[in-house]
Amino acid sequence: MERGGFVATTGKGGAHENDIRDHSRGRIYRIVAKAGKPASEEVAIPVGMPGHLIEMMKSDTLASRLTAQRCAIEHAVERSAMLNLGELGKMVTEGQRGAIHALWTLQGLGKLDTPIHQAALISKDAPLRRNAVRALGSDKAAQELFFGSGVISDPDLHTRLAAFVKLADFATTPEIQTLVKKLSADPVVKSDEWLAEAAKMLGKKHHALNYTEGPNLLPNPGFEEVADGAKTPTGWKHRDYGKKPGNAGAEWSLVSDEKMIHSGKQAFRVITRDDADTSFFADVALKPNTEYKLSAWIKTHGFKGKASLNDHIGRAETTAVKRTQDWTEVEVTFNSKTRDKASINLLHVGKGDTYFDDVRLVEMIPEIEDDESKLAGDVKRGEKIFWEHPVAACKNCHMLKSQGSAVGPALDGIATRKDAAYILESLVNPNARLAEGYTATPISPMPPMNLILKPQEFADVKAFIMSLK
Repeated sequence: MERGGFVATTGKGGAHENDIRDHSRGRIYRIVAKAGKPASEEVAIPVGMPGHLIEMMKSDTLASRLTAQRCAIEHAVERSAMLNLGELGKMVTEGQRGAIHALWTLQGLGKLDTPIHQAALISKDAPLRRNAVRALGSDKAAQELFFGSGVISDPDLHTRLAAFVKLADFATTPEIQTLVKKLSADPVVKSDEWLAEAAKMLGKKHHALNYTEGPNLLPNPGFEEVADGAKTPTGWKHRDYGKKPGNAGAEWSLVSDEKMIHSGKQAFRVITRDDADTSFFADVALKPNTEYKLSAWIKTHGFKGKASLNDHIGRAETTAVKRTQDWTEVEVTFNSKTRDKASINLLHVGKGDTYFDDVRLVEMIPEIEDDESKLAGDVKRGEKIFWEHPVAACKNCHMLKSQGSAVGPALDGIATRKDAAYILESLVNPNARLAEGYTATPISPMPPMNLILKPQEFADVKAFIMSLK
């Protein structure tokens, strides 16, 4: 395109690109009082003043704290005399003002050791816990810290979301798959939009779905079947909404060019040269009070508007493509409630070209787990899980027979000191009653074991703990 006398192209995000544009700098605007002068943001760092960076990092001014953090990392060698790493660690472990900046300074210098990181992960300050999660790596040591902190069930949902994001960095293992399945079924997760979306992404990343998919209920889902003489696929009917100017001229047709299809031999395309609200639909029978997933692959060209699938009756709608975009999978899950029918639209609201392919509506059949109350636990198997399970990580928090870690209470004789109800509550809801002497932080570093373990594994661990008399 040509604009302002220069030949240019449309770049990523709709950016205007030409040969004389400066691509190395962004545009930064500052609003100041009329006839006023912008205040300098440069903070002086006296090189010869030991401890000055530490004091700046404790400042009540964010700009000073950030400047101290930046200078401590960027000029680590020449300012080494100004850095007291022990004081930085103390700021983190005591949760002082500037603790987050101290945490990231230590991390940036490669000096964030395990005890300090562990203290940050179980701090009473939720933002510090959240940043400690983000500062973790993805190796074995990082995973031990992660699973030994309880952040996967953190009462602060922002921190829990950060934990879900970090969990996506870890390599897939059977134990992590079990955890991810349990997380997606957790009522708290299901009731929160962002946690539910994160759990869904974790399920895909770790190949850990807690349901199986039933058969595709939509007719002719790849648009391969066409009646003689027809230009549209069998099983689908035309439906417009309102009187938008582009509706009358909407061109629905099957395409077979390999650049226009997602799979198979054909895709379904609609072209509108003006704003339109048009669709093709198929009616299908549903089971009441049942979970379903509606999905499709959509591609657009020269498009502005909304391309999606929706249920005309129940109003569930997939994520939408809103501009020119290559093949993108869109989906939504919904419950049919009292409805016994859905009317699924291939929906084009806007102007341009939209391609649909591989549409699916499937029942989500939940996996049936064993009833925990009817499972007999095995002490030997439970002991093995206690010492070796990489996600439950029991030994990382508890001492037993002079082995393990003292993050949590020692378990020698626990079944004599506490009754079965207390032990069960501690396993499934560690935050309900924090152990005596371990109440300095508001959360238990132990995640709920019924989220971490399979039902039989949970029964085995419970049997082992109950044997410690």
